Amino acid sequence: MRNPHAQRCSAKTTKGNPCAHWAIRGGTVCTHHGGSAPQVRQAARLRLAALVDPAIDVLLKHLKPKNGRVVNAALQVTVARDALDRNGLKSKDEVVITQEATRYSHLSDEDLAQLVSLVRKSTVPTDASDVSDT
Repeated sequence: MRNPHAQRCSAKTTKGNPCAHWAIRGGTVCTHHGGSAPQVRQAARLRLAALVDPAIDVLLKHLKPKNGRVVNAALQVTVARDALDRNGLKSKDEVVITQEATRYSHLSDEDLAQLVSLVRKSTVPTDASDVSDT
């Protein structure tokens, strides 16, 4: 899906029609019309960087409303998460599960299978050492 804020290249074709390509991010022309030139890329980076401070001001207004203005709590959470994400403080996308040793972790697979069958028969030994080591 294309960025809704992206714009078309501002250059004209040789026939005088507008170029149909998308401009580079932060730029005004596509790669066919000079968008890959170092000075054009630098200007695009500067144009995007100039938007950072005003964007932070907007985020701050929603995080710290003034004059008794009420801001939706869900909006505040969204703004806070966005600010944290952009600063490398994103929450983890994975869950790490660790397992502590159980009182039966020293048993072999065979002994563990025997213990499970005993549990199913409801004749559970009182201690794991009661299971035979055969």
